[in-house]
Amino acid sequence: MFDDQDAEINVAIGMVLAVAIFVSLMVIGVALSVGGTFSPSSATVAAPAVPAAAEPVVAAPAAPAAAVGTVKIYFELGAAALPATAPGELAPIVAALQGKPESHAVISGFHDASGNAQSNAELAKQRALAVRDALVAAGVAAERVDLEKPQVTTGGSDPAEARRVEVSIR
Repeated sequence: MFDDQDAEINVAIGMVLAVAIFVSLMVIGVALSVGGTFSPSSATVAAPAVPAAAEPVVAAPAAPAAAVGTVKIYFELGAAALPATAPGELAPIVAALQGKPESHAVISGFHDASGNAQSNAELAKQRALAVRDALVAAGVAAERVDLEKPQVTTGGSDPAEARRVEVSIR
C-alpha cells in the first residue's frame, strides 16, 4: 500500500517539476521575444519584462522594430484621404521607430484591378504619400520613411484589401 502512495507522490512531484520547467522556459522565451538577451547575469532582469509585454505596443515607445508587424491602412474607393483611424493604426510604427533610431518605415501602396491601370497606380502612390505625411506629422523624420512600389500593386480579389497601404519597419 505504501509503495502505491510513493509512486503517486513521485508522479505528482515529477508533474510539478515539469510544469515549473515549462513555465521557466516560457518566461525566458517571452523575455527574449521582447528584445532582451539571456545570460546568467540578466536572469533577474528578464522576469520584470513579462508584465511589460502585456501592455499595448502603443504604450511602449521603446518597442523593438522586430516586434511590430506590417500595419495596413485601408482607404475608401477612389480616395487618397487618410482614414480617421490611421493615426492610431500607425502608433505602433511610430513607437518602434522612436525605439530604434537606425530603422526605417517602408510604405507600399496597393489598388484594386477595376478602372484605368495608370490612374490606379497614381492613386496607390497618393495613398502611400498620405501615410508618409502622417508619419512625418507624428514626428518621424522624412528621411526615415521609404516609399517602395510592391512587385504586384493590385491587392487581390477582395476590393477592400486591394485599397490599402502597408507600412513595415526595416
